Amino acid sequence: MPQERAERSGSERLGFVIIDVVIIIIIIIIILILIIIIILILILIITRARVTGKENRKKTQCTRKDEDQLLSAVGSGDVRKVRNILAREETPRNLLRADASGWTALHEASYYGRAQCLKLLLTAVPEMIDTRTRKHQTPLILAVSREHLHCVESLLEKGADPGIPTVTNETPLYEGVSTANHLSPPIPIFCILNTCTH
Repeated sequence: MPQERAERSGSERLGFVIIDVVIIIIIIIIILILIIIIILILILIITRARVTGKENRKKTQCTRKDEDQLLSAVGSGDVRKVRNILAREETPRNLLRADASGWTALHEASYYGRAQCLKLLLTAVPEMIDTRTRKHQTPLILAVSREHLHCVESLLEKGADPGIPTVTNETPLYEGVSTANHLSPPIPIFCILNTCTH
């Protein structure tokens, strides 16, 4: 009997060892499968990031191209081209973002006296009306200083604030008075600004 028990316990031990080895092999296989899955997920993420990066670069290039086209159209007063650029479904709102100096297409339209382009830009993004350059110049002060009455009227009709000062503390109202004093006969910009502030 004791010999049978010793044989049984020896064979049971061998059975337990085999079971332990099989369990360890199964655990190793599961770990390897998990590692392979993680590697595949990482490959997918990296591939998707590369594709997205290329798409973003293309969008950025298109946006810059569109910005250049918009600024060119505004500068030349090409109302139809401005309208077409703004009407595109893919035209992003950030197309009208500021450059390094803080200038937007709206500043450009005000500076060059492109009243029709200015109206289109204000219709597309009305919240840009009082945007400021790095020198805190608004589209209104640019239009006043360049004596573009139609732009001044359009900006004031849309709610431009004539009291916003530049870095040097000049306001559109101040600029209107200054411009009116230098011209003979004075332009009616001062009158327009004066009536809007009272």
